[in-house]
Amino acid sequence: MIKWNARVAKAEGDFRQYKHVSIRNNAELIALYEAEPFEQYESNRIFMILWWRQFKFLCWKLPNLFWQQLFDYYGGILSYAIQFIPVFVIGTYNNLPANDLGRIISNNAFIYMYLINSFTRITDLALSIGEMAGILQRVAELIQVCQHMENNLSGDDDFLVESKFNQNSTKECSLYDIYNITYSLPNCISSQQLLNGFSFSISRDAKIWITGCSGSGKTSLIRVISQLWHPKNGHIRCGAKRGQILRLTRTPYFPCHHLSLFQQINFPATGISNSLEATENDYALISNILRELQLDWLIDRCEGLFNPVEFDWHNTLTPSEQQRLAFVRILYQRPELVILDEATDSISTDIEEKIYELLISNDIGFITISHHQVLIKFHNVEIHLDGSGGCIIRTINSSSIPAATVTSK
Repeated sequence: MIKWNARVAKAEGDFRQYKHVSIRNNAELIALYEAEPFEQYESNRIFMILWWRQFKFLCWKLPNLFWQQLFDYYGGILSYAIQFIPVFVIGTYNNLPANDLGRIISNNAFIYMYLINSFTRITDLALSIGEMAGILQRVAELIQVCQHMENNLSGDDDFLVESKFNQNSTKECSLYDIYNITYSLPNCISSQQLLNGFSFSISRDAKIWITGCSGSGKTSLIRVISQLWHPKNGHIRCGAKRGQILRLTRTPYFPCHHLSLFQQINFPATGISNSLEATENDYALISNILRELQLDWLIDRCEGLFNPVEFDWHNTLTPSEQQRLAFVRILYQRPELVILDEATDSISTDIEEKIYELLISNDIGFITISHHQVLIKFHNVEIHLDGSGGCIIRTINSSSIPAATVTSK
């Protein structure tokens, strides 16, 4: 029982303090990666481990609980039954004087007190049930609030976001059509707009450079088109399915709890998870990408592509290695478009340029937010935000990049 108690404690720590804290602290990154199905799958998997360990622990604990509760709740009743037989059935004390009978009654009163003490434990159980009912009430209130928010969003005509799973919703060549959006910081007292009445379209071969001073709303624009923030007016039409658009931030997200290198690269997909399902082409492709980005040593560090590792990726890899590994995901999954929010600020210039060359050679469109001027040659359109609601769109002259892919409405 001691062994299973320790296993249950570890599983509870993995599920409650490790997985839940990781999801809470990285909620925005998970939303940007559209990794909700992956996190749901992993949370359910870790929960089932906890559930089975709890079940096996109770199988060992139940016999002890049975005998403990038997004597706690029925010990007093048994003592009373033993006293009942000689007094009323056998008549052992019929010839005793009144003083002795009083002593017996006093002893019986003590037994009654023992019974009351036993039943007091039942009231303690009722208190525990009351506490649990309070927790369930809070959960019910949370569900009601979520349903209320969902109803409000579905009934709002000022902001329209078409489903990413609707393949016939927009024109074939356009991933994003944004019409007359206006947004500011959420819950901000100031009436200043970060962007006012802005419209543009983003095609599949987009190579867009977003600039502006700090606080001008560059990252906010990414959050708005990614449906994390609600603009004050305007609407967005998205013509991409899940997985066709990936987003990278300055700090990449690597899910925790015994995942292999392949699962990290295949994130947020939950399909292929072991070497039996992967092909030789997968192994060769990943090995080549890791070699190009100088991360091939990770295969030895993880003892192969498909071996679950014990270490925490954020604490083991340097910021540069984390960002390069995030681009391994991009080059392996090959989405239609990748949105980069200062996603290369820890990477050296030579590798940074190689990454953009690989994106172009693999026909992956990109939207870049970065202060590294060396990257401007890989883009053909610049959107400059002034932070006061206005913006300037200009074409970047580059012989190696196709024509502009952003259209002002």
